[in-house]
Amino acid sequence: MDPNRQPYFPDGLNMLNDEFDISEPTHTQAGPSGSGVTPTSRPRKLTSDVWQCFNIVQMTLPNGASGLRAKCKFCHKNYATSTGGTGHLRRHMHKCMPAHGQVDTTTQTQLQRHPDGSVTSWQFDAMHARECLARYIAQTDQPISIGESPFYKELITSVYNPQYEPVSRTTTGNDLIRLFETERDDLVAEIQHLSVSVALTSDIWNACSKQDYLCVTGNYLDSDWRITKRIFGFRPMDFTHTVENIFNVIMEVLETYEITHRILSITFDNASANTSSIALFVARNIPQDGGYFFHQRCACHIINLVVQAGLKQVSDQIDRIRDAISWICSSNPRFSKFKRHCKLNGLKPRRFQTDMPVRWNSTYLML
Repeated sequence: MDPNRQPYFPDGLNMLNDEFDISEPTHTQAGPSGSGVTPTSRPRKLTSDVWQCFNIVQMTLPNGASGLRAKCKFCHKNYATSTGGTGHLRRHMHKCMPAHGQVDTTTQTQLQRHPDGSVTSWQFDAMHARECLARYIAQTDQPISIGESPFYKELITSVYNPQYEPVSRTTTGNDLIRLFETERDDLVAEIQHLSVSVALTSDIWNACSKQDYLCVTGNYLDSDWRITKRIFGFRPMDFTHTVENIFNVIMEVLETYEITHRILSITFDNASANTSSIALFVARNIPQDGGYFFHQRCACHIINLVVQAGLKQVSDQIDRIRDAISWICSSNPRFSKFKRHCKLNGLKPRRFQTDMPVRWNSTYLML
């Protein structure tokens, strides 16, 4: 007998889709000649997809009677065929087929498109999901505990992927470190395959946590001759900003990417320590082409110095604006009156933070 042949139920067993009935044999009627009997209807073909995993067999039931059972083709377990439907058979099939190395084709296939235009079947990958979560946290500055949040799990499982499992903050932290190392290694490999020089910019950045960081950014032409900018280093500065310390931190970054011999220029602001560190780079023969274009001063910092010098000429007016803002925000009734005044004049009021330094911009000019 062909094992792939769709089975048929005998008389008395009618099935359609996922519902079937086991009932008494159908009534008969006399044939044309008056002798013998013929069934009123022929048995129907089994159309439910669960029967690719089961066979209908005749066997002795626990009560001693003979009856029909659904026997699994892979694990050979048998299940009842009842009027309740095929849900119990389907649940067994979803577990049994993958366990025996079979592909479950009864579920709807989801497709994914790749950047090269190819299309393949999508399968959930827990490691890839963790990597994407770490990348999302790094790019959007989310807390590392978001993966274990029950609200985040509810969002993902109910809208995007019901197979998502929460990820602890410890696991996410390790994933972030692994992602950083992978991205750094890829960037090192990319730089090594290029034959162009790299222009650096560096500055010391102050965090709100009172921690100082030195950032080193590289600008270069990629293989398609597009200007590319990458952050090479973001190192903590737990020591004084002396000439030697700044030089040592930048050199550690250059040695990590093996580009000490490919630096075209370094752009600093006008801090005296940055300017003095150029002599140490020249002593290490870092500059190319004699170092004529090696030290570049930051144009944005120069413009900022020009603006700050201009604001000193109107310091009295700025102080009056600051005093007015402080006076309005020091009392809730005053600020409510200020909001009513803005609405009457078609302006959108804004709650000012008096504990932050007041800057000269269009928001404060509204006063």
